[in-house]
Amino acid sequence: MHDRVRLAKGGQEVGVYLKQTAPSAVRIAAQNFCRDLNKICGCRAHLTEESQNAVFLIGILGEDAEIDALAGDTVKDLLDERGELRWESYLVKLLGDGRVVLTGQGRRRAIFAVYELSRLFGVSPWYFFADVPVKKSEALFLPQGFLKTDWPSVQYRGIFLNDEEELNAWAKLHTKDGTIGPETYRHVFELILRLKGNYIWPAMHVNAFNADPENGRLADEMDIVVGTSHCDMLLRSNQHEYDPWVEKRAIRGFYMTIPS
Repeated sequence: MHDRVRLAKGGQEVGVYLKQTAPSAVRIAAQNFCRDLNKICGCRAHLTEESQNAVFLIGILGEDAEIDALAGDTVKDLLDERGELRWESYLVKLLGDGRVVLTGQGRRRAIFAVYELSRLFGVSPWYFFADVPVKKSEALFLPQGFLKTDWPSVQYRGIFLNDEEELNAWAKLHTKDGTIGPETYRHVFELILRLKGNYIWPAMHVNAFNADPENGRLADEMDIVVGTSHCDMLLRSNQHEYDPWVEKRAIRGFYMTIPS
């Protein structure tokens, strides 16, 4: 159909452009995007630094001159009334030559652009945790002149893991960590980003987030903001971290025990 542009089909080699120096968070999303495309239509999507041979071009505004040039005047659609880029705004733009630019200012913005196109093609953010089937297609298309720009109306949006014993029971059965640890958090962080979120209130009942440094390192690697909620203070769980911290330092007068 002349009103649609075919981007990929089964068995086709499909280049996904990303600079070697791209942040880890964007690289993880780009790798997931390649896997998404392969699942949808059976193409062979792969990352490349050769933009001319790529169908999809991923990058961060202001950090990749080629992406800046391809985004062009469309960036103005992301500006607020003061002429500043809106918080976590992103764009997906079909170029006249049949390539697609996915970008935003900052790593999380580019990630949102990538996962939005995955969603439009047929991969639900809940493909893992809710077993939502991938929508299969013989080929991938976008309408002529396709342009998607968007940004959130709430600055911080995320998931609060509360009464997480059931999730911990799942983790015992399905992860090498045997608890809510880095393997589980990697899936949770991906879900948050696919839902255009940016924030995690981590588990505390069964596992203290900060007890394993890998949890925090992974959050930074994937560009997730870590916060606290209700009975947490100063990013520490008062159920499993405060008492040992006080006991180790032999602090008198401030020791408290949380009843089970």
